[in-house]
Amino acid sequence: GMGVCAVTGCKNIHVDYDTKTFTTADGTVVRHGDVITLDGSTGEVMQGDVAKVSPGSDPHFQTVLGWAHKYRRMRVLANADTAEDARRALELGADGLGLVRTEHMFFTPQRIEAVRALILAETDEQRRAALEAVEGFQAHDLTEIFRVMGGKPVTVRLLDPPQHEF
Repeated sequence: GMGVCAVTGCKNIHVDYDTKTFTTADGTVVRHGDVITLDGSTGEVMQGDVAKVSPGSDPHFQTVLGWAHKYRRMRVLANADTAEDARRALELGADGLGLVRTEHMFFTPQRIEAVRALILAETDEQRRAALEAVEGFQAHDLTEIFRVMGGKPVTVRLLDPPQHEF
């Protein structure tokens, strides 16, 4: 979902996999379980839980979005995997959802087990039972997304589970 960032490259740290720590260029040691905050725009890593600002809450940002909306000639469709993502996309001015990846609805512990059971089913009976569980989750989530979107366009990619994620 939105709000999750990652730093995908960092040449100035040393990772010690045995002790589950990393050491920064200035000698700061960060241990497994320590809270850090990532700035998804700059890549800055900060120790502790730093105060955050919701995207789009800046009035200057809203002004620029307003200008863009006034003069644009194409629709803006967002990606969303949950009703909350859809709600946030609408708040930020999206005209609809260009892609709802339903496989991303299954990353919670209870739900991922249902998908794993589906993937690993050896009999038709096991597969049907797993499909019923998956169908229930999907029907609930998609109903909520459509409700939030209020008739705006939504493109749904039905279950396409990349096996390495499950």
